[in-house]
Amino acid sequence: SIFASWFSGEIILDKGEWLEVSNQLGQDIFEEQVTLKFKNGTLVESSIIDNTKKYCDKNINTHEPAKKNKLCNLWELGLITGLRIRDSHWDNNFQKYSKDNELYHDIWKMAKLEDLDFSQINLKEVPDQISQLTNLKKLKLDCNELSSLPNEINNLSELEKLDLGLNKFNEFPQIVTKLTKLRKLDISLNEMEKLPNSIGQLTQLKTLKLSGNKLSEINSNIGKLIKLTELELSGNQICEIPPEIKNLTQLKNLNIHVNKVN
Repeated sequence: SIFASWFSGEIILDKGEWLEVSNQLGQDIFEEQVTLKFKNGTLVESSIIDNTKKYCDKNINTHEPAKKNKLCNLWELGLITGLRIRDSHWDNNFQKYSKDNELYHDIWKMAKLEDLDFSQINLKEVPDQISQLTNLKKLKLDCNELSSLPNEINNLSELEKLDLGLNKFNEFPQIVTKLTKLRKLDISLNEMEKLPNSIGQLTQLKTLKLSGNKLSEINSNIGKLIKLTELELSGNQICEIPPEIKNLTQLKNLNIHVNKVN
């Protein structure tokens, strides 16, 4: 994927076997031509021209190449594994705008997608279709209006990084504890008051960020997260740190500033 905010323009890629040299343009013709259009570093449009039908029979000169405006074809070709949504229409009303938007519907067909960024688009709920992106490893949902997650997110069994910071969670979304490959979880700047017992199931976590919530205590099962190297607890209402935290022998960074701990 391309994350260069300064870049706007087109990138044209050739795919498949070489067919011939165009007499008109003097350039090589391949089986497919992929065009990617970027605006401020974000992919906004894509198309694929199939040249095989046009050039398989040189006696048929009037045949037009088939053009596909399906973004999912790029993932089928293995060209892109990351997507960041930064569209002014989606920023204003993601759900309403997405109903008739072709790009939105193509997202859920991208079986090879590994990195999805849906941050800062006023998202009020995560579409159930996210369950189809079973290869996702990184999911950013921060800076939205989320207060819950769909059960379908349980299908993201390969997920390693999840950012839920700056939303409206008043309870820890327990479905997250089913994502047992998570290595980094950020759910800071929400309104949670406690952690569930199931937090201890996230045994692969190395980074856990819980700052800026309303936590008054830390569940003792946090002591089962023995791979933790970073634990952020600042800006809560914690009065006491559980003794089980001594089990976190790999912990390098513990932040408990701005709490009620003596």
